[in-house]
Amino acid sequence: MTIGTVEKGDTGRYECRLSNPASSSSAECTVTVNYGPESVRIQGENTVWIDTKVEFQCSASSEPPADFSWTFNRMSTGVKTAVFTIERATRNNTGNYVCVASNVVTTLTSSSTVHTLVVRDGVQNAGRLSGGAIAGIVVGVLLAFVLGFLAGFFIKKKRREVNGGPSSPGEWDCAVKRCVTCILTLVLSRTASVLPESAPQISTVTTYQ
Repeated sequence: MTIGTVEKGDTGRYECRLSNPASSSSAECTVTVNYGPESVRIQGENTVWIDTKVEFQCSASSEPPADFSWTFNRMSTGVKTAVFTIERATRNNTGNYVCVASNVVTTLTSSSTVHTLVVRDGVQNAGRLSGGAIAGIVVGVLLAFVLGFLAGFFIKKKRREVNGGPSSPGEWDCAVKRCVTCILTLVLSRTASVLPESAPQISTVTTYQ
């Protein structure tokens, strides 16, 4: 029996049987075809929350079974098992992971495709409003206060006029301008305090009489 080109599918048990009219005999042998590693791949998450456990599983087709090693952002990690574990993910774990499989018999090595992991910090920030949201709330509340103040001031002024009280438009207008200027300045300062540092600076509003 001759095998012209040995392939990995030729691995198995072979039996030879001899016989004659008086007796028979047989012999067996097991053939193992060494190959690989081939089809190296990583299974695992691509996006996780911060502080969660991460596990990557590397597999390869190889005979004898392959040895594994891992790189992170092209740097050796020192991990030499099929499973790569991160107990508590941090932002520093975001990056590219590669599994390298090697066969001590065939002396061949093969690498997986790049597996990218992104660690998000949404768990920590889930209960915290963004700067834009805080600015919107502050502006909305203060604007509502301005409108309420102006409405109450207007009603009070009308009542004084109806009751024959003294009316001094210049004095009232001056008071309104000062109040509005004060409130707008407060709005702008509160808004600027929650905006990112890269945001353009807002100048103080000045009201001219």
